[in-house]
Amino acid sequence: MKARLLTVVGLSVGLLAGCANMMSGTNATYAGAYGAKWFEQAGYPLNGLLQCQVIEPKAGTVNCSGVTQRGEQAVMTGDVNKQAGGGAPFIGTVGGREVFREMMQH
Repeated sequence: MKARLLTVVGLSVGLLAGCANMMSGTNATYAGAYGAKWFEQAGYPLNGLLQCQVIEPKAGTVNCSGVTQRGEQAVMTGDVNKQAGGGAPFIGTVGGREVFREMMQH
């Protein structure tokens, strides 16, 4: 009985960790799509996709990088957990210069 309980607890913890990783990947993909649109609207279309990682899963902090069609380094950081209109914006830079500051629409 005790072994079964430990197995169930272990499986539950594993499933929760898997869900957190899946949500992190979804948030990174979601942020990357918004970022690509924002870079294009700012006049810096990307050469390919943004590569995004969730750095702080609980806070939702995302860091993305890519290259513009002109070959310049593009970086975007922000927080996918903040509601539109509040909290920290997503900030995009190209070659170290800020080119946009946007809020993700949920």
